[in-house]
Amino acid sequence: MNSFEGTALGPVVQARHIDLVVQHADAPPPALAGLPPVEAAFTGRAAELADLADFLSPDPDLAATVGVVVGPPGIGKTTLVLRAAHDAVAAGWFPGGVLFQDLRGFARAQPVEPGAALEAHLRALGVAGPHLPPDLAGREALHRSLLAERAGRVLLVLDNVELAARVVPLLPGDRRHRVLVTSRHALGDLVPARRRELGVLSGDESVTLVARLLAAAHDGDERVTDAGDAAGELAALCGHLPQALAIAGGLLSSDPDQPVAELVEALTDRTERLTELDTGERSVRAALDLSYERLPGPAARLFRLLAANPGPTVAAGAAAALAEVPERAARRCLDVLRRAHLIEPAGPRGRFRLHDLVRLYAEERLRGQPDATALRRLLAHHYRVLLDLSFRTMPDGLVRVTWAAPREEPPPLPELLAWFDAERPNLLPTFATAFREGHHAHLSYHALTLGCLLQMRGDWDEALAAHRLAVDAARATDDLSSEGYAVACLGRALSLMRHFEAGQELLRQGIEVFRRLGDQTEVAWVSSELEVSRVQARQVDPGAPLPAWEAAPSGQKTAPAGVTDVLNTLQQLSNEATALFDRGRFTKALTRFEQVLAGSREAGLRMGEASTLGNIGNCHYRRGDYERAIAYYTESVAVAAEAGNLHGEALTRSTLGRTYETVGRFEDAVAEYERAGEVFRALGDRHDEGITLYYLGSALADRGERERARQCLHRALELLDRRLDEVVTDARELLDDLDT
Repeated sequence: MNSFEGTALGPVVQARHIDLVVQHADAPPPALAGLPPVEAAFTGRAAELADLADFLSPDPDLAATVGVVVGPPGIGKTTLVLRAAHDAVAAGWFPGGVLFQDLRGFARAQPVEPGAALEAHLRALGVAGPHLPPDLAGREALHRSLLAERAGRVLLVLDNVELAARVVPLLPGDRRHRVLVTSRHALGDLVPARRRELGVLSGDESVTLVARLLAAAHDGDERVTDAGDAAGELAALCGHLPQALAIAGGLLSSDPDQPVAELVEALTDRTERLTELDTGERSVRAALDLSYERLPGPAARLFRLLAANPGPTVAAGAAAALAEVPERAARRCLDVLRRAHLIEPAGPRGRFRLHDLVRLYAEERLRGQPDATALRRLLAHHYRVLLDLSFRTMPDGLVRVTWAAPREEPPPLPELLAWFDAERPNLLPTFATAFREGHHAHLSYHALTLGCLLQMRGDWDEALAAHRLAVDAARATDDLSSEGYAVACLGRALSLMRHFEAGQELLRQGIEVFRRLGDQTEVAWVSSELEVSRVQARQVDPGAPLPAWEAAPSGQKTAPAGVTDVLNTLQQLSNEATALFDRGRFTKALTRFEQVLAGSREAGLRMGEASTLGNIGNCHYRRGDYERAIAYYTESVAVAAEAGNLHGEALTRSTLGRTYETVGRFEDAVAEYERAGEVFRALGDRHDEGITLYYLGSALADRGERERARQCLHRALELLDRRLDEVVTDARELLDDLDT
């Protein structure tokens, strides 16, 4: 009986036994050493190389035999894979050889079809032309058969793949072998596969790459080392993108006399940067062209419009507003851009950003196909959600807007706060850009709303910037009423930050504006804010008479009809109560604060409710009713937390800690001080953190924890304003006692 073993190519000669592969006489020998060289300046990627080495090592238990390296154009995918492949071959892991194929998925030339790719592989494996199967299925079967019978492990490197369907026919069936794939797309259909998404280089790696490129071109080229900070600026202008860095290195190499600083100056112009990053053979713009031109029409349009967003990130809601499409359609387009690696994840799920150079490219495309109303649509989107959030929180009467009837019930407060925290980096840049481009209508009111919400979340620097923008926008429209509100709220914010002189000057300007308008209600409100600022600055003698606006009993005030009037009345009542409290008239102050609490609850103003609960607790504390004070403080903390008022919550916790300490509950006091201090530290509030650390140090000293107490007191003295003579003196005296 005849038997057959091995693979026969061409006609089969029947005999008693064939134990050799019969090949045509003119078949070339196998050629599986076709890896292109690695760039000599290869830099960084230690973690990525370690991950690929683990994947390529002779481990039979790996779940996936295909490794996919994905990332945007110019990120260095091919360079990384080639480095890993060369290292693996040098380690002896692939004695069967390497098959390399550029499938041209992102080139202007036609991509390599699976049949043509298999032909190249089969020829490298020794199959002569006359013996190549004519159809794809035959070539695929023979390819897998030859790889299965090959004694040594083989590595297949498939570069520039656009579609998973072009890879599947090339995959070996034998699990000994490995396949490395590079793509600008996610290739989610290629399963199972081990994926590695490639990011930009670090700052140091970027500088090192340029230095190595120059050293490789010219021995002793020290321009990068000599450039100092300019080298880091060059890396940043290139976005730490390897291709852009390689182009910059090529430009410097071609002109050995050009200083790094001169190239930095050329790249600083945003409108010309992509033009400068072009050596003739390599170009960032050309690489991005190939990805952009493959986008479906709606995704290409959204990509352009993303450049109209002045902020650093975008989510589906804002993208839908920019493109004027339903949010579901925007989400689909964002997914297309994400899979094409033209955008990248940023922060919470569903939020994306453009790489700096990709943004420049999108701006170029938008200039070619402008949309004059995109920014206005984005503003309208932000305005709508800010109004929803303001309606839910209403911080202490500071928000004054023309309230239209809500289009629907606003989303729940936690959802709105999550949106605000995620969107916060975009809001002020968007408003500021709108102001520069002349979109002044309603901008003052909305910037004022933004400033108050930023205060609530403890972002004081941006809050002041938003308030100043509100003043500028009001003045740009000659709207005296808006200007009065804006300067008053900026003055109040400055006073809260203990910039009393500047704050009080603005409050006086607000009073003058409302006097010119003949609006006595607002004159009274801003006057009460000025009095509170003077109380906080300790500029009021407790024995001095009450200010003029306090003369009329609050019970004689008429009930206001509008939201703005409600806010004005409640805020003025609260300020009057504060003035009474400061003069030691705790019972009268308590009555006023109880009126404010009732009004806040009736109007659903949770922010006002939280702060007023704390003020009522203060009244009970000063009257010696500590248990009732604790109850009100505890409720205030809960309401402030629910409303998202981080700063207010921390302030009340600090006060609650002092009350616990008064009644001997030292462990509870320390816990509240520690929580409050953490929040103040996170918010950057040095003053309140210092006060809280002083109280914490005092409580720890009473508990006998002398070393921790010293640490807290030393830090408190570093933070506290030296004008707070009483607290600073007490802290120093306590430190002296601990040191004796």
